[in-house]
Amino acid sequence: MKTSIIGYPRIGSQRELKFAEEKYFKGEISLEELGKIGKELRLKKLLNQLDSGIDFSPSNDFSFYDGRLDTAAMLNTLPDGPHVFVSKNNPLAKKKTVLRKDLLEYPRLTYDQGVNNSFYFSEEPHSTDESPKSIVVADRATLFDLLIGLNGYTISSGILSSDLNGTGIVAVPLKSNEEMDVGYIHSAQQPLNGIAERYPEHFRVYMEDYKQLTD
Repeated sequence: MKTSIIGYPRIGSQRELKFAEEKYFKGEISLEELGKIGKELRLKKLLNQLDSGIDFSPSNDFSFYDGRLDTAAMLNTLPDGPHVFVSKNNPLAKKKTVLRKDLLEYPRLTYDQGVNNSFYFSEEPHSTDESPKSIVVADRATLFDLLIGLNGYTISSGILSSDLNGTGIVAVPLKSNEEMDVGYIHSAQQPLNGIAERYPEHFRVYMEDYKQLTD
C-alpha cells in the first residue's frame, strides 16, 4: 500500500515563515532573504515527509500568504471582468451571471477613501451607474459586514480571500462591457515609500514561485 497526505503545514515548526514575513514588511530583511527562508522551509517539510515514510509528497501546498489565490493564479483561473460580491444567502448568489438590471432592488455599497479619493480614477467598475439605494462606506470591513446585514452588493474584481473575508460572501460574474485590471499607479515625481515599494516586490515573489512551478 502506498501512502500520501493532502497537505503539510507551511509556517514551520517554530513559526519561521510568520516571523520572516513580519521582518520583511518591517524592512529588516530583503526580498532575497525572504525567498531563501521559503525555499528552506519547503525543503525541510519534504525531507520530514520522506523520513516519515510517505511515498507521495503533495505538491503546490506552500504559499507565502494566500494559497487559494496562488493556486488560482498558477492555473490561470482568476476571474475575468467585474463581479458582484453578495451574501451567500442572497438570491443573486444562485445565478451563474448577473445582469445590471438584476441589481436594482438591492442596496449598492461603494467604497470611498474620503479626501484621499482620486478625482480621475474610480475604486469600482460602473461607478457612474445609478442605484435607487446607494450607501457609501469608508471602511472595507464595514462594507463586507453590510453586504450580509443589508443583503446588498458591491462590484469588484471577483477575487475573495476566505482568510480575510470569511465564507459568508460569494462572487458572481457581472455581465459587463467594462474591464478590470488590478495594479497600481503612482507619480513619477513622488517616489514610493518603503511599505509601498515592498508590496509589489512581495507580489513578485509569488510570480517567481508560479514560474518555477510551471516551467
